[in-house]
Amino acid sequence: MKRRKFALHVRDQKGPTAPARFELPKEQPRMTGYFPKEEVDRLNQRRADVEALFSKLQDAILARTFKSGRAQEYARQGLGRRLDEMSRSIAFIFELLPPEKEDIPEKDDRIAATMLLQSFFINVQGCLDNLAWIWVYETGLEDPEGGEMRRGYVGLGRDYRYLMKTFSDSFRTYIRGLKKWMKHISEFRDTVAHRIPLYIPPYIIDDKDIPEYNRLGQEVSAAVRRGDMTAYAALRKQQDLLGKYRPWMNHTPTEGSPVCVFHPQILQDFMTIDEITRKLFTEIDNFKPKPKPAGWWSRCKAILARV
Repeated sequence: MKRRKFALHVRDQKGPTAPARFELPKEQPRMTGYFPKEEVDRLNQRRADVEALFSKLQDAILARTFKSGRAQEYARQGLGRRLDEMSRSIAFIFELLPPEKEDIPEKDDRIAATMLLQSFFINVQGCLDNLAWIWVYETGLEDPEGGEMRRGYVGLGRDYRYLMKTFSDSFRTYIRGLKKWMKHISEFRDTVAHRIPLYIPPYIIDDKDIPEYNRLGQEVSAAVRRGDMTAYAALRKQQDLLGKYRPWMNHTPTEGSPVCVFHPQILQDFMTIDEITRKLFTEIDNFKPKPKPAGWWSRCKAILARV
């Protein structure tokens, strides 16, 4: 089987998050699963860590006093609900397709996990949008014309320059450091919402088994043409026996999209949202509104008063 590259966005000691490239590890001796045992243990521990993070963050959101009723609504009914759904999605995915799983999963379990992944990435992007609106309402920001903030100005990242200018230098630098992570989130969210949905393949075929798999596929087609469904089922079962399950997700190979190992990815994404939320709340606590520049009529009156 050819070694393939995958995209995973993880933390390192050089910054809050950093894109990492890693290759499919060599097959482990005496083991048919994807992850080595120590990695399985680490993933299960991080899953427990996510549950603890969610509980603490939920308590912080509920205990927080908001100046704006709209900010409170976005925090508790928007961000809070999304975090709850994300935490539960992780738990259900780990139950349906645990990282120690070796055999090919049942189709219902695989499809259910796919649905949970799609919900997860929609909610990650939604959390970022909710956080941006919390900032707007808690700080009383207006649009460049001095009116109510419009949707096109609200969001986190380089596409929202007007809003980014309202942050402190340190928080702005922090958000800019998440550029590649945000691109990965946007890619997964956009494809779920607008293009080809995310997909967990049922299995992969080693290069050495491809000729046999294709030969069986021809016999499968022939069985369908002659209406022999018993032979069809038996041949499909033989094809399945050649496959190996891998915890990968993708949406379409034709767009060159990365193949993601979903267990570590969703854990990292939840932890990143947790970190952004806590830093944004600190940014709100330290916010000092800048005095508004006087309008032209106020300046004229000030000049006339000095004459």
